[in-house]
Amino acid sequence: MRIEHRGVTVEIPDADLRVGIIERLVFTPVPEPAPAPAPEPAAPARPDVPEAWDRFWRGLDPAGRRELALLAEKPRRVGEIERALSGLGRGSLRSRHLVLSHRARAAGVVLTLRASGRGRAHRRFLISDEDARWVRALARVTPESWR
Repeated sequence: MRIEHRGVTVEIPDADLRVGIIERLVFTPVPEPAPAPAPEPAAPARPDVPEAWDRFWRGLDPAGRRELALLAEKPRRVGEIERALSGLGRGSLRSRHLVLSHRARAAGVVLTLRASGRGRAHRRFLISDEDARWVRALARVTPESWR
């Protein structure tokens, strides 16, 4: 086999093992190029919420975010909230609400978290419609790992 490349000539005997490799490289057709990989989906844009609400939301722990997201859907009874947060014992819901209100005040948010009904079995917690709108907007773009 005789190879000429850029003015240089190389002679290889036909019995040499390299001849088969060179022939496969030169005479094998090139496969069609693979399609380009699909682009990564863009991260959801931050919702258009007040800066104070964004700061408040980022400062909450995942349980606080889950609780507010639950209350933004509809008013919830004490037992429903405790089951949804799975690990919250009796009596600690009031302390959770105190923590939420302190964090909201520190971030400059006026969080309206109210209770209605008498007794543990009938008491429901709810947040105002405006607060629920901000919470739903923030919960929609929060990654699952943050919840």
